[in-house]
Amino acid sequence: FTPSVTTTTQFKPRKESKRKKKKSIEMPNRLGIASMSLGRPGIHSLPWKLHEAARHGYSGIELFFDDLDHYATTHFNGSHIAAAHAVHALCTTLNLTIICLQPFSFYEGLVDRKQTEYLLTVKLPTWFQLARILDTDMIQVPSNFAPAQQTTGDRDVIVGDLQRLADIGLAQSPPFRFVYEALAWGTRVNLWDEAYEIVEAVDRPNFGICL
Repeated sequence: FTPSVTTTTQFKPRKESKRKKKKSIEMPNRLGIASMSLGRPGIHSLPWKLHEAARHGYSGIELFFDDLDHYATTHFNGSHIAAAHAVHALCTTLNLTIICLQPFSFYEGLVDRKQTEYLLTVKLPTWFQLARILDTDMIQVPSNFAPAQQTTGDRDVIVGDLQRLADIGLAQSPPFRFVYEALAWGTRVNLWDEAYEIVEAVDRPNFGICL
């Protein structure tokens, strides 16, 4: 899993060429969409979102945890495990692939190191279990947007936290991948180039950037 960056370059318009145009090459990429882009939990049900995604030609879903949580609360007595099994079964029926489970929020650079340990030893194993059921090996990690007093801008701490996360994922069998996204409202990291610098510093084969 190699970090990559997509750039857009503008060119000046040029005159029509008499040379034959080259045939367009179809890209192997498939359409995917985040479940949160299809409506809010509690207003639009997760099964409805999945059906709509399939109906409109999408083949991949980034599953927002809040959608899974609401589905578990309203249909499975709060059991995320049962809800994940149901989601996976429905996605299989609809020929949808769960691209990733997201967002593993408020993680890196916390001042409260006990909370960091809780996230790594309690929350993360649960997410691994859910991801396995959903048949995905990818977890998205957004840049921390907790209040400034709860986070540190120390780049060494941020990188170290993300290295620990990646190492734990790498130790699983099979390994998990993580994608780090710079949220525009992130407290310490809010630009894609900052996220890319951090990904480069983390330097783990299962840790990349989300654009």
